[in-house]
Amino acid sequence: MVIKLKDILTEAYGTYTANAQNKALKRVGKKYGSTGKTTPPKIEIPKFKMPKFELPKSSPAHPDYKEYKKKQAAKEKQIKAKYKGIDRKPNIEGGVDVIKGGKDLEHFLNDFKHKADKVDRIDHEDFVKDQFNKNKTALPQAQQRQLEDDIESWKRVGGYEAIKRAQRNSPRILKSIEDRNRRISDISHKTVTKVKQPIERGIMIPNKDVDKFLERFKIGEMVDIPDESGHGSSGFSISGQTARSFSGYEYTDEGSMAEDASIIMRISPNKNGELRGLYVDGQEQSDGSSWSEGEITRSSSSKSKCVSIKKVRYPSGKMVYVIDMQEPDDLTTESLQNEATETTDELSRKYLEGPLNPKPRKSVKEGMIKLKDLLLEGFNRKEMQATVDRVYPQIAKNLGRAKRGTPKVEFHSNIYVRLSGDPEAQGEANPYAEYDWDKNKIYLYTPKMVNEEQIIKALLHEYTHATQDRKKMEKYRELGYAKNPYEKAATRAEKNWRKYI
Repeated sequence: MVIKLKDILTEAYGTYTANAQNKALKRVGKKYGSTGKTTPPKIEIPKFKMPKFELPKSSPAHPDYKEYKKKQAAKEKQIKAKYKGIDRKPNIEGGVDVIKGGKDLEHFLNDFKHKADKVDRIDHEDFVKDQFNKNKTALPQAQQRQLEDDIESWKRVGGYEAIKRAQRNSPRILKSIEDRNRRISDISHKTVTKVKQPIERGIMIPNKDVDKFLERFKIGEMVDIPDESGHGSSGFSISGQTARSFSGYEYTDEGSMAEDASIIMRISPNKNGELRGLYVDGQEQSDGSSWSEGEITRSSSSKSKCVSIKKVRYPSGKMVYVIDMQEPDDLTTESLQNEATETTDELSRKYLEGPLNPKPRKSVKEGMIKLKDLLLEGFNRKEMQATVDRVYPQIAKNLGRAKRGTPKVEFHSNIYVRLSGDPEAQGEANPYAEYDWDKNKIYLYTPKMVNEEQIIKALLHEYTHATQDRKKMEKYRELGYAKNPYEKAATRAEKNWRKYI
């Protein structure tokens, strides 16, 4: 059997797969040569100039990454010193703080990050953690163990997204998640915690959803986060700087991330320095290490008064919203019980239900709710195929006829498995997806397809390649990946992924 590299040369999604395939073929050849098989595959690599994939210096894989980070840190330190003791003055136009040019933006970004916290983080964490430990030790042993498992599950798996996936897969697991969420919500609502500054939550929302999302926040009225119907909770941080890092405020230029609005929700404690919430990061991880978000969970039953909504517009047009809320002074048991109301707001649940960090972690404590295979290891093949069946015909229709007709879509574990046929083959260079010009096929690699968004983006990217001219693509490769107009076009196509949700 002869495997020719030119026969499988393709464009990768997210990385340049000509290099990946080259590595994969070499890896496969070495593997088969060491197994004692009588007919090892012969690798024929044609002579041609390999294109260069230009990694951005901000990528950890770039050889100059450490130097880049060092320079960035030095620059940030310089800017921080420049604006120390100098607060930026807002430029209010029509109720919006309009940022005027690069220097004004630099000042805003510095203040937004470095002046978010008014107290020492370490001391504050110790202060809040002590309260958590006292509350926990007051519980019966069985409830303590349940709380430990619930917090570990909450931190690793999450809320809203976990529910949605379980709804598609397993009623039993869905029930487990709902029970966990209800327990977290109940104890968060009943727990009163002292804090030394407001707690915050940062999120990113597509511009099309912003107006609808903000409707629930009416100045002078009480609001619950998220809505009560989900028995859910929302993660906030005792560190403003940490919370804001999840809002995407630093994406200032044009691009998919900059097109989303950044929203910060702040809840100030009452006159006694108290608010309702459970400091879940007071619970150590199963390996004994500490969580990094400084997270407090707020019950959907807990309400605070909306005080103000600040709006900021970047020169690029990107919007930042800061919603300030005030915790009521009366936190008695009677007040807590009487506050719960039934409301339904799917956008609220989507963007507010769940941990501060919305990305599921990769490991789950053994013996917990068995969500690992379902929720952490990406879509299963059935889910993936269902997504492709639903969106791919529309993608093909919208993007127009491909050069060789509509490509077939195939799933593979990784590029090494695909090339060798060995189900256990592994390697370092693993792309997200590929378009094979010779076979007119799109390959999706299952470990990378973690959600619908990733699948849709991959299909949009690779199908765009299928509509392009192969000879021009080979010519454009000489420009490098980042400057290749065909790659730019495929990347632009990804931005429309939300149309297919």
